[in-house]
Amino acid sequence: MHKQLIVVTSVLVLAVTSAPAWAGWGCGAKSANGAQGRNWSQSSKAAAIADAIHVCRDEGGTKCRIMSCRANVDTEEQALALWPPDTPLTCGPGLGKC
Repeated sequence: MHKQLIVVTSVLVLAVTSAPAWAGWGCGAKSANGAQGRNWSQSSKAAAIADAIHVCRDEGGTKCRIMSCRANVDTEEQALALWPPDTPLTCGPGLGKC
């Protein structure tokens, strides 16, 4: 019985440690002058918002606004598909709440 318990415990440990990583948040931001920022695999929506605004500003953006945010954005490819270059703003002042 003791040997079976060790085997079951070992299998459970392997299952937990080999599980896929937790899915992260991603956001896209755009500025009034056309600069954009996007991110992926952030730990929270708040972190994704702050980082997208930061990236937008680093790209020379003025008055950067969040286009949208989504959970389960884990790769750059997913972020680019959601927020491709020249994506129009869909939220912000006069456009709706993000």
